[in-house]
Amino acid sequence: MPALGLLLPLSACADDPPDLVRKTIGAAGGLVSSHDEVLTLVFQPGAFTGDQEIVIFPSDAPPAIFGPAYRVKPDIELMVDVEVSYRRVLPANTGGVAVSAIHLNDYIDDRGYWASLPRLALDEPSATVLGHDAQLSLYYGLIDNGSTELALDTRPTAVTGECGNADRVPGEVCYDGHHYPTGGGALDVGLGDFDGDGQLDVATINTDGTHSIRLGDGRGGFGLAVREASGLGATSLGVTDLDRDGADDLVIARTQGPPRLLRSTHDGHVTTLAIAEADPHQLSTAVGAADPPEGSDVSLTLAEAARRAELRRSWTGRLTEQSTSDLVIADHARGGVHMLLAGAQPHQLERILFVQTGAGAVDVVAADITGDARLELLVANAGADEIVVVEQTGQHWGVRARVPVSGSPSGLDVGDLDADGVADIVVSTVDGGLTVLVSSS
Repeated sequence: MPALGLLLPLSACADDPPDLVRKTIGAAGGLVSSHDEVLTLVFQPGAFTGDQEIVIFPSDAPPAIFGPAYRVKPDIELMVDVEVSYRRVLPANTGGVAVSAIHLNDYIDDRGYWASLPRLALDEPSATVLGHDAQLSLYYGLIDNGSTELALDTRPTAVTGECGNADRVPGEVCYDGHHYPTGGGALDVGLGDFDGDGQLDVATINTDGTHSIRLGDGRGGFGLAVREASGLGATSLGVTDLDRDGADDLVIARTQGPPRLLRSTHDGHVTTLAIAEADPHQLSTAVGAADPPEGSDVSLTLAEAARRAELRRSWTGRLTEQSTSDLVIADHARGGVHMLLAGAQPHQLERILFVQTGAGAVDVVAADITGDARLELLVANAGADEIVVVEQTGQHWGVRARVPVSGSPSGLDVGDLDADGVADIVVSTVDGGLTVLVSSS
């Protein structure tokens, strides 16, 4: 859709438009609907720190879409996502229907287009579509793209083979990509069970000094974000059960000072945890730096690179059944990963490899994403907007595939989000927020 050159009244006018609804929402939350009850905003507790006046009225200023559009004031970030429901007669094919928004920054940048919000639910009997937004947007409406699938916030990406095959064979993996806003850019991401229900949830640390937690539904989707302040200067995120209460907690590394420990309250919220209360082994696992073996030339080379801040995050584990403990480190400057492969004996370094993956490698994890019972490496390349799949063929490790992820990836994690036995991927992006790649094979 072409950019729009519109001058929008961003402040209150002396003469309110007709059909305007004005309501004050406090820290306890509440809801406000348009005069015709087509648009309803449901604010969760904690979305505001105090009383906030919300204004809704119909508007024909934005581009025409399926159904009326509504102007909402003020245009502000929220500490907890707002539920946005839109109720009206729906098209016969509801697969392409989604609540949509136009954000303030898009108008500032002269990009006045509608963007679909992540769809939480569709209730056809009541003709209601439910989405969620990390901020209050300028406009809300309903998009119908006429497709048979909800493709507005979904991007199928084939790692290999053809997407959509009913019978998955080892080596063939297909992903459906879903984007979730974080209110600002995301610096790192981690998967864990934050409410103790046995299903994976997702957490991010964000560029605006907050962290976000979304509880998983066990089917590859996530609910509303609980976003709370955690302070500026965050660099990376660790997830582990610090107090061994059955729910994972957050460990946030910072540019200065000790890491911040946040204990889960089993509902998506966290509270501060003193270091003395944390299990020492769990804490060291979450924040421990990866150190190369001593007494080798490579240890000196990597140590010098680390001092120049060229090395980013790392992964430690067993890449093969024959090894004891391997170490893989992302090298941002060289654009690849250092692989320190162990032998069968403890503390034995068998091979040292460097695999070129592309511009700006910032994070690396290992998982079996192809169902062949072997681990692949997944590398986040910030400079190339992609996740790179590295696999072993014989004694050789090399790039197998590249999965595009826009927004400058900053971190990634893996886990089975939908219990289909195939690893799924979550990616934090500096310019976009959170991208979830769910295996659809």
